[in-house]
Amino acid sequence: MKLKINTFSAVTLLLSAAALPAIAATNHTDLLGAAATPSAATKTIMINANTKYVNVTGGDTVLFKAGDKTFAWQFDGRVSKIDLSDIAPAGVLDHNVTAYVSNNPQNNGACTASLSSRVDSA
Repeated sequence: MKLKINTFSAVTLLLSAAALPAIAATNHTDLLGAAATPSAATKTIMINANTKYVNVTGGDTVLFKAGDKTFAWQFDGRVSKIDLSDIAPAGVLDHNVTAYVSNNPQNNGACTASLSSRVDSA
């Protein structure tokens, strides 16, 4: 009986170790989506000093414009809330802006961007 338990434990350990490279290959930005070229964008969202959050839909590629700086992002990740400073190139944003990612009802509920954005007056 003890030999069977040790064999089972050894097999479980080996299988777990074999899965580690696949788990390690998934990094933080894989969960958020992927950087995109500005020409790939299907929507544009302007960000100004009063923008607190934007609403996007999973699957869309969005061009963000903050003054004379831009970056594009494809929202194909697995999260529903993203701090744009986590994905924007350094120096593009000068304050926190949250992107709320809604599910795309035409894509089996996968997360895709609407142009709605929230701007609060100062």
